[in-house]
Amino acid sequence: MQMLDMYIIVLPALHGTGVHLSIWDLLSLIAIGATLGFVYLRIVPRTSLFPVRDPRLIESLNLVN
Repeated sequence: MQMLDMYIIVLPALHGTGVHLSIWDLLSLIAIGATLGFVYLRIVPRTSLFPVRDPRLIESLNLVN
């Protein structure tokens, strides 16, 4: 979001003709996205998406709508 803020607010004030993208801008976005994706994919398989130790688990499984 900080990069988006830079592109929308700061850079047009610095460069009157518009925003100039460079290869480093794109590579930094790819690197940040790849790092966050890697961390996410490493953490998700280790955690349970099912509430194992919930004291009301049996009640919620038997709930009929």
